[in-house]
Amino acid sequence: LLQQFKLQLVQELASSLHASPARFEVGALSRGSVVVDLVVHPDPSGLDPRSPAQLAAQLVAMARDPGSRLRAQPTFQKLTKVDYQERPTQNMPAGRPASVTPTKETPGRAGVGMA
Repeated sequence: LLQQFKLQLVQELASSLHASPARFEVGALSRGSVVVDLVVHPDPSGLDPRSPAQLAAQLVAMARDPGSRLRAQPTFQKLTKVDYQERPTQNMPAGRPASVTPTKETPGRAGVGMA
């Protein structure tokens, strides 16, 4: 059931953002109201020009817009909060967020927390 939820979440993100599912990785899920630690990766094919930071910013904007394609998806209809932190790939273990402003462009990963 947990794997199915993760798969659905990634598929709905990819569909809403017109991106490859390979760009999204569910890092952790927490119980209670579901809290998702999501990692956004560079496009492995190189076809999508958006950086992880740009894609994460687009995700945050869609999450805050009740009329967006993302919020119309079943998994995201009850979304209450989205936080964003950029995570550089160098010198940073996976799953450890770095405090970097969302507007700073560095290659690597973007972390998005959703509740």
